Amino acid sequence: MRFLLFLVCLVIGLGAGGAGAYFLTRTSPVVAAGPQDESDAAFADLGSQFVVPLTRGGTLTGVVAVSLAVQLKPGKEEEFEVMEPRLRDVYLEVLFRHGASGGFDGDFATSQAMADLRTALDRVTQDRLSDIAERVLITSLARQDY
Repeated sequence: MRFLLFLVCLVIGLGAGGAGAYFLTRTSPVVAAGPQDESDAAFADLGSQFVVPLTRGGTLTGVVAVSLAVQLKPGKEEEFEVMEPRLRDVYLEVLFRHGASGGFDGDFATSQAMADLRTALDRVTQDRLSDIAERVLITSLARQDY
């Protein structure tokens, strides 16, 4: 009886392994992608996250971590690298203002709240780098409440 159970488990294991190998090595047809609108666009990731403290009544209630990237005009990568520290400062100011006005309170990831933040970031980008950058992308956003 023990030997029979061993053989049944062996057959089931080999069958499952063979089926898994078949499905993992099977190729699917490649679909050609259509033309992309932003094929010449370059993106500059702003390395480290922006950390925004959230306060209420002088007490720290949480923090928000935001990662940003900037869509650059073609061939403007070197110019952006020179301006990045100043731009980080301006972005941090916008994020602090957004947090102080309650932009990160409650359901902070609604489409309207994200649009308000993106508009403010885009506005300072155009004010500072209109000849280099096109827009700001919010690549990640996380809130930790205390």
